[in-house]
This record gives sequence, structure tokens and C-alpha cells, in this order.
Amino acid sequence: MQFLLADYVSPLLRACPGLRRLAFHLSFAALPAPGPALAALEQVSVHIMPNEFSLDAYHELGVVPATVLRFAEWCARLQTLECVRLYGNWGKVLTDPHAELVQARRVMGCCRCRFELQDGHRVDFAGLV
Repeated sequence: MQFLLADYVSPLLRACPGLRRLAFHLSFAALPAPGPALAALEQVSVHIMPNEFSLDAYHELGVVPATVLRFAEWCARLQTLECVRLYGNWGKVLTDPHAELVQARRVMGCCRCRFELQDGHRVDFAGLV
């Protein structure tokens, strides 16, 4: 549960500035602020699942909406990011009218990278808003 209390992604990216691929569970990792250490990151695989230990969990969505928005904003700032693979059940995140999820879909719709579900199908966030 330490991943919920501190950012373990930033030290990893600083220690491995040439890292091209990163995978993590969205509800169990704090996202770093983008910086020079992220210059090589090309692919992110993110798994969504409920975090039963989170005090602000939205169990019916499988994730906290603010976390999805922060992830979307993080992806939008990564200059070399080419692909984001979405694992787990993103169905409600893609359709729920929660304000932060709508904003996250808008941000992802403006990203230069492509978003794909785990089966390889592309997600057109611009068409979901």
C-alpha cells in the first residue's frame, strides 16, 4: 500500500531516463509531474481496478474520477508518448457523466498519442465527449 502514500514512479523514471515502456495500476500509484526524465517514455500500459483501501473510492466506477483526470493530464504533457494501453474494465470511465471523467475524456481526445483497449481496439476519446 506504500504506492498510495508516495510517488514511486518519479524515482523510477529518474533512475531509468531511457525507459520507453511503463505499466502500472492507476489506483495504486501516484503520478509524477512530467519533466526531463520522461523524455524517452513512448508507451504506458495502465490497469484500472477498484482500490478497496482508498477512502475516496468510487467502487461503481472502479477508480476515483480525479485520478483519471490527473492521468489524462499527465499523458497529455508527455511529448514522446505514442500509445496508452488501457487494461481492465474502462467501460464506465468511457461513458459515465461524472464531470471529472468528462473532462478527462476531453483531455485524452486532444492527446497526440493513441489510446487502445487491451484487445488492441482504438479508443476515440474525441468522439466520446
